[in-house]
Amino acid sequence: MKARKLILIVFIAFVGMIFSFSAVQANTIALSPPQVDRYINGGPFIATVSQITPDGLVGDGFITFCLEKNEFFSWYKDYNYEISPFAVGGSGGAVGGQDPLDPMSAYLYYNFRMNPDAYNQAALQAAFWHIEDEDYLPSESTDETVENKAWEYVHTAEGKWTGIGPVVVLNLFDGNSLIQSQLGLMVPEPTTVLLLGLGLFGLGLVRKKS
Repeated sequence: MKARKLILIVFIAFVGMIFSFSAVQANTIALSPPQVDRYINGGPFIATVSQITPDGLVGDGFITFCLEKNEFFSWYKDYNYEISPFAVGGSGGAVGGQDPLDPMSAYLYYNFRMNPDAYNQAALQAAFWHIEDEDYLPSESTDETVENKAWEYVHTAEGKWTGIGPVVVLNLFDGNSLIQSQLGLMVPEPTTVLLLGLGLFGLGLVRKKS
């Protein structure tokens, strides 16, 4: 009986320690320009992530893109980031300071991460801004321009996804100030899996006791 109580106390303390550590420590991200053409003042960018606690974000040194046209950041500076399905304070279709990521953007970004060489990255940034109501592209034309390729991507994504799948928004903050919203990709985080296992273990102990 005492052994079970001790195990339960240790379990609760361990869970509390994990949450306390995660609350104090913050993961950071820094952005730098890649060696490819950029679209106006937008992406693509190389994201370098410092993960103190695992959060499921895929990759370090991955390519990302801006969701907001009129928000800016400094190269190579570490920013705290929050993972979300929406851009904080987005200007295109935001409700209550939240601008949900469009499934079309999620579809394009996921496929880009699966096969980066298949995309013109400058055109992809233009497509994201168009889809997220940040920047309307010029009329479609027959010449091979960045804008024309961007329209191709927009049409390709129409009706493909109804949700955003494993794609997320990374809202970057400098202190309490929002800096920019970027795109990222997620997998189930190890900490969540660990907590789920410990939780089931604890429930098993309680059920066995009763």
